[in-house]
Amino acid sequence: MHIGVVGVGAVGSFVVSQLLPKYKLSFFNRTEKSVINLKSFYKNIEIPIVLSKPIQNDTVFDWLIICVKEHQTIDVVKTVKQLVKPNTKIAVVRNGMQLQDPFLEFVSEDFILPCIIDCSIQPDDSFVYHQKSEAYIITPNNMLADEFQKLFSRFVIHFETSDDFHTQLWKKLIESSAVGGVMALTKRSCEVFDETQYLSMFQQLVREGINVAKADKANLPFYFYNELNQKVLNYPKDKGSSMLTDVLAGRPIELGAKNGYISKLGKRYKIDTIEHDKIVKALTADD
Repeated sequence: MHIGVVGVGAVGSFVVSQLLPKYKLSFFNRTEKSVINLKSFYKNIEIPIVLSKPIQNDTVFDWLIICVKEHQTIDVVKTVKQLVKPNTKIAVVRNGMQLQDPFLEFVSEDFILPCIIDCSIQPDDSFVYHQKSEAYIITPNNMLADEFQKLFSRFVIHFETSDDFHTQLWKKLIESSAVGGVMALTKRSCEVFDETQYLSMFQQLVREGINVAKADKANLPFYFYNELNQKVLNYPKDKGSSMLTDVLAGRPIELGAKNGYISKLGKRYKIDTIEHDKIVKALTADD
C-alpha cells in the first residue's frame, strides 16, 4: 500500500509516526522540509525525508492523507488534484467545517473521509514536535472510516465514528475557537484561564458558538457548556494551541475556520457573536 501525506507539520508528523514502517510513504509539503522529528507517547521518530513533487508523479496512491490548515487548503487543492487517481481515497484531517468541499470538484464524496483530530502536539525551539495528550480521531460512520482505521493501531489512536458528524464538527469548533481565540489574543497558554477576565471571555465565546451551532442544526447536549468549562479548568497550565503557536511564530492563523466562521454564520442566522467578532478584528489587525 502506498500512502501520500500532504502536509508534514504537527498533525502530519504524528500521522507519519503511526504509519511507519508498515507502509510506503510519500511526503508533500508547502515549504521545504528535510526531517520529521516527533516525540510521541509511544514512538519517537527522527527520520530524514525527501519531499515528492506532484508534477509528473505517476504513483498510484491508495490513500492521500491531507493534514493542512484551512487557510493552506487552497494551495494544496492543486497538488491533490495532480495526485488523485480513480481509486485513490482521501482523508482530510483538520479543524473547521465542510472538510470535503474543496476536493469535490474532482473526487467523489464517497472517496473523501473528513476527520476530526483531538491531540495536543506542540513544537519546541528546535522544531521538534511533542505529543502532549492522547490522540482521538472522530469520523463519520461509514465503510471508508473502517478502512481508514485499519491503517493505524487502535492502541495509539482512539477512534470514534458518529452518525451525527455535523454535531461532532461543531463540538470541536466551539472548543478550539474559544480556547485558541483567547490564547492567540493574549499570547499566553492555558494559565491565562486562571484569570477571571479571560475565563469569562472563554465562557462567552462558548455560549456564542453554541447559539450559532444550534441554529445550524447541531444537536448539542444540554451539558455541553459545563463540560467545556470544566475541561478548560483541568488543562495543564502550559498547554498551548495551534492558534497560539502560529501567532507567536508570526504565521497566519485559522481565523477563517474558527472564530471567523462562527462570526460569519452568526450574521447569516442573525445571532450576536460579539466576542468572536472582537477576536477576529483584533487578530486580523495584528496580521
